[in-house]
Amino acid sequence: MASKSFQNIACILAVIDGLISLLVKEHQGNSLESKVMAYAADIFQRVQECYSLWPGDLDEKTMARMDRRIIEFEKRTFNGNVEFLVATSAYLGLLDDLVQRIKDPIRKVGINGLLDALWDLHRHFDCHLDQSELYLTANAVIKIWYDLEKE
Repeated sequence: MASKSFQNIACILAVIDGLISLLVKEHQGNSLESKVMAYAADIFQRVQECYSLWPGDLDEKTMARMDRRIIEFEKRTFNGNVEFLVATSAYLGLLDDLVQRIKDPIRKVGINGLLDALWDLHRHFDCHLDQSELYLTANAVIKIWYDLEKE
């Protein structure tokens, strides 16, 4: 059985992967958004690299519990209406918190690489970093994540 820590990491990686999948779907075919697609490809690659840094088996029961957590998280936060700036801000916060707790230097480098890639995408949409009201919403999203982690 996978540790709670690995389950949390896997959930964070899954929600980031899901967000980027939505972004790609929304921007696919728009030649003006080739930079967004390049950011997305970089993030997808780094998510997969991060998964490989935590080899662990997730049994069906654990996967079902993680799926329920992610579904509940999305219901409590975005409810089908994802605001990318809020989501990227929240996920940057979750990754930043995560990297502070990681002791293994190789894993830390992997998460930092994903953090950098997500940060690049975030800055693409928020180049002036002046969306303070959205950042407050992102903090609320992070709180919901940690509340669900305790349940």
